[in-house]
Amino acid sequence: TSIYSYHIWRAPWLKLRFLHVCESIALVSVFTTLKYFPSKPELFEERLIRYAKSVVADLDSACDRLEFEYVAIQKAEGCWEFQPVLRYLVDLQGERVASEVLEPGFDPAKPALFSPVRESSRPGTFEPVFRA
Repeated sequence: TSIYSYHIWRAPWLKLRFLHVCESIALVSVFTTLKYFPSKPELFEERLIRYAKSVVADLDSACDRLEFEYVAIQKAEGCWEFQPVLRYLVDLQGERVASEVLEPGFDPAKPALFSPVRESSRPGTFEPVFRA
């Protein structure tokens, strides 16, 4: 929470990292793995662990686990609401990811209404998945 505060500069490199648009794109690309490859949860976990390790490398102190919160953005009456729906705990020592559902029924792999997103056969391609 304090990482975005302009008044607290404990970890300036980390602050600059998270205020940069490239970091937002990198983080979003990790979590869109859930939608683009719903049948491959291990791919998401591998990417999240790799991303978490890069964050820990920029921290001032040692850390063996990180918590990520998945926030759904919902349109409400005259505003946008930001609702935490899932929490992912990354164990860097054991290289494992645990999830905690905060909003029952929420599925990060479910495509958005009217979304053209479809699972592809592998990362970097739009070849459809062929199921026997």
